[in-house]
Amino acid sequence: MKKTILCASILAGLFLTGCGSKSEWNILKQMPAPDGGASFFVGFHDQDCAISVGEHGLISATSDGGANWIKAENSSLCRFCLDIVDSQIAWSGGNGNDVRVTRDGGKTWQAVTDCKLGAVHRSIDFIDDMNGWIANEFYIASTNDGGNTWNQMKLPKLNGKILSLSILSSTEGYVLNKAGELLYTSDGGVNWSISNIPELAEAAEGGEIITCDFNFYDQSKGELVASIIKEGGADILFLSTEDGGTTWKLSSIEYPKGNIAYEVYFSSNGKFITLTNGKKDMTVFRRRA
Repeated sequence: MKKTILCASILAGLFLTGCGSKSEWNILKQMPAPDGGASFFVGFHDQDCAISVGEHGLISATSDGGANWIKAENSSLCRFCLDIVDSQIAWSGGNGNDVRVTRDGGKTWQAVTDCKLGAVHRSIDFIDDMNGWIANEFYIASTNDGGNTWNQMKLPKLNGKILSLSILSSTEGYVLNKAGELLYTSDGGVNWSISNIPELAEAAEGGEIITCDFNFYDQSKGELVASIIKEGGADILFLSTEDGGTTWKLSSIEYPKGNIAYEVYFSSNGKFITLTNGKKDMTVFRRRA
């Protein structure tokens, strides 16, 4: 009997101190971004494949986990957003209305029709090489023909700038803004429903959401990664929902102290998170199996 009580006490102590628990996310690697300060945005799709986009249309890609980066063939203005669909297909937007797509893992990039939204593209999400959305901080457009044509969506009045997109098809998807409002449409923006994420707003109190990325895998399951700048550094939050965004479960990701993640990339498969700080150093997290 004494032995049982002693074991229970030890286990309780471990639980209370957190020593007996494991983080859902482990650091896979930390490294400088390729191309130094010319790199604006980096994303790892898996432990091997990653793409960096940046200044004057500079794009680099790796297929060996960042051991070697190859400069891509691309002609465009600066790139500020990236979405990697799979190991071959990726999309990027940025300055000058330029939208680019690769179908060979980032080695070469092709121009599609310019998407004119009146400001720099800041967020992009595609499900394949045909169907996707792109946005600046105020407007969104969609395509179902690989960027040959774009349809600007009508949005309701928002209380904050657009932060990120996540889509299920060319007509169905979600929009998140800085006020923590989550918008959903199933008809290409003709009608929208709006809900709030109070867990995100409460966690951001006393700070500012500077960047985030999120995925909805179906109409119920979604996950979100956000960087919130506060005095002394930044908090990295991870939120998940199983009911389409009605309620969210909140947890945190341990990010090296003193760092501020100015860019967040959450892989479309939900397994990798890439955080880039102001010094252009990357921390790549892999979901614990």
